[in-house]
Amino acid sequence: MQCSKVSELMSLRLDGLLDSAAQERLDQHLASCQPCEEEWRVLCELSELFQSAPLSVPAPGFAARVTHRVAETRAKQELRRGAFLLSGGLILLLLLTLPSLIGMAMLIGDLSSPTLISTGISTLTALLSALRSVGDAVALLLSASLSTPAAVLAPVYIAIALVTMFVWVRLMLRARTVSATRPA
Repeated sequence: MQCSKVSELMSLRLDGLLDSAAQERLDQHLASCQPCEEEWRVLCELSELFQSAPLSVPAPGFAARVTHRVAETRAKQELRRGAFLLSGGLILLLLLTLPSLIGMAMLIGDLSSPTLISTGISTLTALLSALRSVGDAVALLLSASLSTPAAVLAPVYIAIALVTMFVWVRLMLRARTVSATRPA
């Protein structure tokens, strides 16, 4: 038997997890191998020392303090992550809007041009006309849908959809809260 395998068997025997055949092989090897026999003697002394030492009891509130400190650390990490994401989002927003802001600043200098003013007014008039057409189309669609017998059920379907969405969001928020408080 190899000495490296014997070390593993010695640990198993000290833990009471070794069957009788393996114990017999271990005893035979220890009788014939002086270094392994010395290691076995030291392991037995250490095991007796650990078994005779009194167990210490943690101070009252130790677990609560550790749990509180872990929760504080996680909260700080979440706060840092949120601040980082917010800062990154604001920087990205600034980078995306900066060209528009520069363009608007350049445009302000040209606002006194009579051609620009007349073009702006005609564009605004066209936009309002388009919005009026969209409003008319929505009104026509609503009047057509409300004139059918199924129109009575439409508010019920909308209410069911809204309640379902509300319940789903609540469940997702609760699941997120539970996973955030669960130990890692």
